[in-house]
Amino acid sequence: YGMEGTHHQIAYKGIRDVLSSVYKEGGFRGLYRGVGPTLTGILPYAGLKFYIYEKLKLHVPEEYEKSIVMRLSCGALAGLFGQTLTYPLDVVRRQMQVENLHSSDQGGVRYKNTLDGLKYIIRNQGWKKLFSGLSVNYIKIVPSVAIGFTAYDTMKGWLHIPPHQKAQSNN
Repeated sequence: YGMEGTHHQIAYKGIRDVLSSVYKEGGFRGLYRGVGPTLTGILPYAGLKFYIYEKLKLHVPEEYEKSIVMRLSCGALAGLFGQTLTYPLDVVRRQMQVENLHSSDQGGVRYKNTLDGLKYIIRNQGWKKLFSGLSVNYIKIVPSVAIGFTAYDTMKGWLHIPPHQKAQSNN
């Protein structure tokens, strides 16, 4: 077997060895490579997910408010919309992390930050690339968020935490 064009797999002895190698290669900043895009994606996703879930529940008729199916449905929709709106940030994060693995071989970093990454991908790979793999991600995210929010509301009930009140109309 020829080794041309293939990358060899580095074997580590444990987590301490990994941390030591990463630190030697990139210093303290190397340990946190990719944290900016990760936080830029997680914070809006988590916020949107909760916001959408609570807003959807406000439109549920009173007789269905405690329904498990209603909670699963609202959770599934919250996961679907939240993931769709923030998925491009995840694509940039993954590309930045992969790029950083190979930047020493290619002599430089392609993206300065998340916004620069978004612009670069749209300009050079097309806007559809920002949503590449999203449909497969739904298989994991939508059920997970639906179950998570159902458990969240169930726990709130067990802990006697009052639900968010619907706005009363002043007639």
